Amino acid sequence: MATDLHASSKTSSSNKTKRAKNDPPSPIMSSQNPVLDAILDELKGLKPFMVSTTAKLQQIEDRWLSMESKMLEMEHRVSSLQDVVVKIPLMEQEISKLKSHTEDLENRNRRNNLRLYGLPEALEGENLLTFLKKFLPDLLDLPESPSLNIQRAHRLGRIQQQSTKPRGIIMLFLEFTDLLRVLNAAREKRHLVWSGQRLFISQDLSNATNARRKEFLALRPQMRQMNIRYGILHPCVCKITFEGSTRSYEDPAQLKSFLHSISTRHMDANIP
Repeated sequence: MATDLHASSKTSSSNKTKRAKNDPPSPIMSSQNPVLDAILDELKGLKPFMVSTTAKLQQIEDRWLSMESKMLEMEHRVSSLQDVVVKIPLMEQEISKLKSHTEDLENRNRRNNLRLYGLPEALEGENLLTFLKKFLPDLLDLPESPSLNIQRAHRLGRIQQQSTKPRGIIMLFLEFTDLLRVLNAAREKRHLVWSGQRLFISQDLSNATNARRKEFLALRPQMRQMNIRYGILHPCVCKITFEGSTRSYEDPAQLKSFLHSISTRHMDANIP
């Protein structure tokens, strides 16, 4: 009986050994598994990709941080520009005031100056100052006494060989009262002629003031056509009278706008 059990145990053990030898090896424990090898190879191939991807992500992060910094800087600049834009109207007002102040100072500095245009070259001889002291009273029918006290006088600019137009003359009067005598006499005579040559006497004003006066003068034909009385006061104020109302303009653009409004109003009134 014992012998049979021992034989049976051996037979069972032998059968288990045979089954173990005949069973396929475990895919986990075997290094000869092609699927596992393929997965391992794929994982090994992914490592450089992951390293490269990590580096690229780092670059993207660096670029983002750089862009964020630049955006903050741009926001700061935009904010600064907005502050400047807000200040521009105030700065323009200040510049306009400074220009007006400078123009006023320049005109005050020229207050005692007069200009004479149209006098032929070399007519004055060697001494222009002596010539003018005698010439102006004769031209304007001024009394010889009191004599005009002219401190300095000279021609304007250089002689142009190809030009037939004589250079203007600028005169500095020591006394403003003498200047007014000459200027008022010239206005009363209106047309000044000497030896068939038309002459003009005017105040010496800054370039900016002369430019504005020319703009006012260009509007004279329109004002005459509209029966508007006008006059240009010193140094550059256009005073008009229209329909019993008096207005004064220092800016030609404002006068032009006013004339345009009157013209438009008359046109609308004439439309049936």
